[in-house]
Amino acid sequence: MSLLSTPTAAEPIILDGRKYTPVENGSALGLPQKTGYLSIIDVETIDLLFVIQIFDVPDPERTDSVSEQITEMTHDPAENRLVLTTNEGKRYALDLNGLSVSALTP
Repeated sequence: MSLLSTPTAAEPIILDGRKYTPVENGSALGLPQKTGYLSIIDVETIDLLFVIQIFDVPDPERTDSVSEQITEMTHDPAENRLVLTTNEGKRYALDLNGLSVSALTP
C-alpha cells in the first residue's frame, strides 16, 4: 500500500459529439509524461481525434511524489472553452474552437 494518495481525475465531458477526458497514464500511450493531457474522442465513431498537452510536469521521471492531475473540468459556454483545474489548484482554459491552451490566474 502506498502512502501517496493519487488524486481522482475529473469526469469526462461530452460536447458537440466529442468526449473530453483527462489522460491518467500518458506513459502507457507512449507520451513523455504520465499526466497533463486531455484526450478528445469522437463519440459516434469512437475515434481518438486529439491528445492535447494541458500542462508540463516538472520532473516526469520522479516516482516518489503524486503526479499533478486534472481533477475538475467545467464547460464555459460564454467563452466556448473548458476550464480545467488540477489537484494543485492550477487552472487552465482549453479553447474549443482552436484547441489552444492558456493558463488562468487563480
